[in-house]
Amino acid sequence: MNPRAWKQLVKNRVAAVSLVFLVIITLMAAFAPVVTKYSYEEQNISEKLEGPSTRHWLGTDTLGRDLYSRIVYGARMSLAVGIMTAIIALFLGTLTGAIAGYAGGWVDNLLMRLVDLFYIFPSLLMAILLMILMGRGFAGILLAIGLTAWVTQARLVRGQVMQTKALPFVESARATGVGHIAIVVRHILPNIWGPVIVSLTFQIPTNIMSESFLSFIGLGLQPPYSSWGTLASEGFRAMRSYPHLIVFPGLVLFITMLAFNYLGDGLRDALDPKSGSGSL
Repeated sequence: MNPRAWKQLVKNRVAAVSLVFLVIITLMAAFAPVVTKYSYEEQNISEKLEGPSTRHWLGTDTLGRDLYSRIVYGARMSLAVGIMTAIIALFLGTLTGAIAGYAGGWVDNLLMRLVDLFYIFPSLLMAILLMILMGRGFAGILLAIGLTAWVTQARLVRGQVMQTKALPFVESARATGVGHIAIVVRHILPNIWGPVIVSLTFQIPTNIMSESFLSFIGLGLQPPYSSWGTLASEGFRAMRSYPHLIVFPGLVLFITMLAFNYLGDGLRDALDPKSGSGSL
């Protein structure tokens, strides 16, 4: 991101606060053993289902495990799934969209019909079917969500490539004998990363929510590993008597998704060519 765009982003207080929150939650997840007193799987039945206290800041679950520790460790899984599936979607979507937009003709028609097939089929239903086929686990979640999230990126990249390839500097490169791959990689893609990165910022919370939903219905991670979705699923069964079990994981999930969306709004404004901020 160039300095002008960065200044524009920082001026947006909501986006700046969202960025700070996401950095903090990411650092907490990365250094979970340092910022937590208990292990995420350490059980103490004598302290089960306790409410928030000085000993257990957010209380304990049905097995006496510290809820704060499980939320912090759960952030590792939720953020990893959200970011890694967004990267998978970015790779597949950019590859498909760039080829379709640059080649045009029958190649474009063929690839876009493939994209339309994925659009017709509900993404969550497809993710559930893929999870059933591949089995529960981290790898299965990555593939299930990643293979259903790329179509939005593909359409965005295709549109951006079709607009950019008609610009004079691309025509000049083509006239001087620059190869097609070099034109796409060196001249087109660097000039469309702004909208793509903004879209990626919105894609991450969507993927986190998809993982949370899959975990909530029992198709997520296997115990003792947990994500915010599995914690919410466990808390849902006892929320009438012990609301802290679902309130705290749900609140962290909600704030994180909100932060990603506000950051996306801030990036969109900062990278908007009309604002004079430029691109990445």
